[in-house]
Amino acid sequence: MIRRDYLVRMVQELTQALTRILFLKRAKDYAQAVQEIERVLTRFWNLTPDQIKTWSLGQWIEQCRHEQGPMGEKLVALAGLFQEQGELYRIEGNTSEAQRSNALSLGLFLEAIASPGTIISVDLLDKVEKLIEQTSGVRLPVEVLKRLLSYYESRGMLAKAEDVLFDWLDTADPEAPPGGLAFYARLATKSDRELEQSGLPRAEVQDGREELLQRVRQRNQLSNKA
Repeated sequence: MIRRDYLVRMVQELTQALTRILFLKRAKDYAQAVQEIERVLTRFWNLTPDQIKTWSLGQWIEQCRHEQGPMGEKLVALAGLFQEQGELYRIEGNTSEAQRSNALSLGLFLEAIASPGTIISVDLLDKVEKLIEQTSGVRLPVEVLKRLLSYYESRGMLAKAEDVLFDWLDTADPEAPPGGLAFYARLATKSDRELEQSGLPRAEVQDGREELLQRVRQRNQLSNKA
């Protein structure tokens, strides 16, 4: 009960902090709004400003996992803070930090959607789509790409999922080729109608799988020469 009470209080305070941040943003007190985000993150997780700016998506998710209770609530609240942080950095002209905050926010929202018990609202999906648009053309971290691929696949948007798969391959992550083969294996079990409706006809599935294998062969040849 104590841990549950702590979880409720944490989510409530994160939500209240977000309200304060939105107020400061409307007042155009952007620097103070950024400081408020850092203050909240420091308070709950005892982090330094440098840690807040350098922690990976996986580290934030693991930190949320340490607390008992539904993951979705914590992840959504935290993602909202990073989304606002990204917007504040954008307004201030700090493009690199804005991109990093947006990528973190997107990854946290995607993890929340994949977590059991999370209520998938229209508002939540709208936030995800907005972040996807804001991060288009940006090289996303592997941790985010893997979750984005799963998100698109789970929603039946297979053509977009395949595009993300090849972005993942471009990172040279060793897990990408087997992840890609597993993706195409799942598609092979679908009917022609399902594939057509998902925007990825069977012929394109076969072409994509062959391109994946060709990239793997080329990469192996380069490794052998080295």
